[in-house]
Amino acid sequence: MRPSTLGLSPSRLDGALLIAALLTCCGSASWADQFHRLSGAQIRTQFTGKVLTDGTHWREAYAPGGKLLVEEMGRAASSGSWRIDGDQLCKMRPSVLDNCYEVWGAGDSIEIRLGDFPPLKAFLHPSNRK
Repeated sequence: MRPSTLGLSPSRLDGALLIAALLTCCGSASWADQFHRLSGAQIRTQFTGKVLTDGTHWREAYAPGGKLLVEEMGRAASSGSWRIDGDQLCKMRPSVLDNCYEVWGAGDSIEIRLGDFPPLKAFLHPSNRK
């Protein structure tokens, strides 16, 4: 009988590899498990004076008083407004959008969720950082 890798029989080696694979993919909390839904007060505190961005293609600056400044790659900057309605972030840009969203967060990582659409993943930064 030939010795097996790591001193394990082939069936035990398969089991050990399966456990290692499960721990690698599922051993820590998943992306969704780390996030929690933010309340209206938490949204206001976290967003006021900050920039929400994907880091490359777009950024939204949430000024105190409800002014929203949006910069998108390849387009002129536009403005709109933002407000909190219950536990949702509402954004309005004339002729572009007028929606309210759930906001989920984990540290500076944010997910903007609307119905059955996939969440928009982004990051919050101080407004002085691009």
